[in-house]
Amino acid sequence: EGNWAWQPLKHWNAGIGVKALSQSIDHSQGWGFSADAGLQRTGLWGWLDIGVLLQNLGSAINVGGTPFGQPLTVRVGAAVRFWQRRALLSTDVSIPVDNSIIPAVGAEVWVARALALRAGWRGGYASQPTAGLGFRFSVFQLDYAWQPYSELGNTQRLTASLLFGQPGVVIEALRPLLGPQGESSWRQGGFSLKP
Repeated sequence: EGNWAWQPLKHWNAGIGVKALSQSIDHSQGWGFSADAGLQRTGLWGWLDIGVLLQNLGSAINVGGTPFGQPLTVRVGAAVRFWQRRALLSTDVSIPVDNSIIPAVGAEVWVARALALRAGWRGGYASQPTAGLGFRFSVFQLDYAWQPYSELGNTQRLTASLLFGQPGVVIEALRPLLGPQGESSWRQGGFSLKP
């Protein structure tokens, strides 16, 4: 599996993911490939992010002479950020070509610099609530998610991430060369100008 993301324009993000697939039934095995492609627009009006994702673009997997197509899915979502970008409300609609629409909603609040609380609901055939936590320390992040499935029991996921590639921020303030009234005395102060 390999993923690549980039920012083609300010406030626009794009990404592509490619993966190899294997499926076994009895003594037969088949292989195929799949790709996902997404586009996101961030910061609309300063608080809204929207996105679209195409999932499972790829070949059919041939197992025992019978090809099985991948479930092509379109996902559309939106997220609202507020409280100095520490809180998030999101909604998502998954539209598989071979099944019914699956809606989802969620919320995330960073209650401290290192701790996020999450809750949500996913509709469709497995309509259930979800909950989770996120822990962040420096460039490391650990995420935990829980979702109950009535007949199958609880599903728990743990993800460890390394955050890198974010641009550093440097702010430098220089005193003006002239005062508000044009006084040259503002040039004194023991500082040097940098290009």
